[in-house]
Amino acid sequence: MSERAIFREQALDAYRRGTDKIVLPRLVSSRVTACAWLLLGVLLAAAVLAFTVRVPSYVAAPGLVTTSDPLRPASGAVVLFVPPDQSGQLRVGQPAHITVGSSETYVEGTVAQVGQNAVPPALLQQRYGVEPDLVSQPSVVVVVGDGEALPPDRYAGTRITAQVETGRQQPLLVIPGSS
Repeated sequence: MSERAIFREQALDAYRRGTDKIVLPRLVSSRVTACAWLLLGVLLAAAVLAFTVRVPSYVAAPGLVTTSDPLRPASGAVVLFVPPDQSGQLRVGQPAHITVGSSETYVEGTVAQVGQNAVPPALLQQRYGVEPDLVSQPSVVVVVGDGEALPPDRYAGTRITAQVETGRQQPLLVIPGSS
């Protein structure tokens, strides 16, 4: 019998050439790949934006409207009672956002005076008529100029809450545990 190959020589050569190439299966379409790169670009742009934008930081404090302003005795004042550990962040001229009572009355003001020492609650009650439930710990007295928007004859003794803007910081530093 003759030794004759079952396959043609050309077919065997073509098969050998085909097995030398590495062919990877296409698992993802080119459209999905393009969308993934686009998403990565958007995420990188958002990260860069998060590092460049600054958001305001605030110190919150309760307070009240008094009938006498320590700086201008003829008019009233907004007096805030700030805990001593937060009073170091306050400076004259910082903006304050004041909400009067539980109403929707909203007033802008600026810090006019920052007390040097913490005042005990009993002295605050005596000096400003503060109710014990408003201030229960020693506090630093901060006077806010409200631009005459809160007349003392109408608002005297009214409780307020204030947010004093103390500066600006990166949003990622605001998230607990990120620093």
